[in-house]
Amino acid sequence: MELVKKYPYKHYNRFSDTTGRKYLVDNIKVPSVTTILSATKDKRFLDNWRRKVGDAEADRIMRQASAIGTEMHQVLEYHLTGQGYYNAMEEGSKPRMMAKTILDNIKIDEVWGNEISLEYENKFAGTADLSCVAYGKPSIVDWKQSNKPKREEWVDDYKYQLGAYYLAHTKNYGPIEQGVISICTRDLLYQEFRLNESELIAVTIIDNSIASSKSETKTPGSRITNQKPTVGILLNTFNSIFSIFDTNFTINTHS
Repeated sequence: MELVKKYPYKHYNRFSDTTGRKYLVDNIKVPSVTTILSATKDKRFLDNWRRKVGDAEADRIMRQASAIGTEMHQVLEYHLTGQGYYNAMEEGSKPRMMAKTILDNIKIDEVWGNEISLEYENKFAGTADLSCVAYGKPSIVDWKQSNKPKREEWVDDYKYQLGAYYLAHTKNYGPIEQGVISICTRDLLYQEFRLNESELIAVTIIDNSIASSKSETKTPGSRITNQKPTVGILLNTFNSIFSIFDTNFTINTHS
């Protein structure tokens, strides 16, 4: 595996406010991809789970998952930048073992960038875990940790996330031919979902002719049900939701 500085990646500062995480891009506040996905998601399942286990237990589980995920990412970043293995302390050896499971299974030929900032026409921004050559193709890779294996229908948000990064990277730096969702469970089971370029394009259509209007938007937090969502549709839904509450917070979805 070779480290190559193929592109001059820019860094954008990120911050959080009452409407979620944002990035400062050329002095413009741009919503993060994950904020857009969260704001346009049907949260009934999560709300039901929280009621079932109780707020205190739900908070504990989410804090633990966040800590494990953060440390697993750090282990991967240290290794892929040639710094060896990061010594994950807070959660013990588990994140390190999960990272090793990922590295033992994924085929990365060339590393271009870790934790890279990406933005698209001031519409959205985000941080891609890895840009690289994986399985012989220019790729964006997203690391994920999970309690149990995922069915493919459960990873739609991960696909939208990769699609958004594909769009931003292709426009600002260079072509991406593949998205890779790389998942390790806490039982050290490895899963991988790969999206070819056609599949990435399919989830990134930014076309206002197919996007929802305010009249079609359901209650905040829901997803559109009358058509299959794309990044473009979710952008318009997000814009509609927040314009209801804050007329000053509207992102331009026209190119």
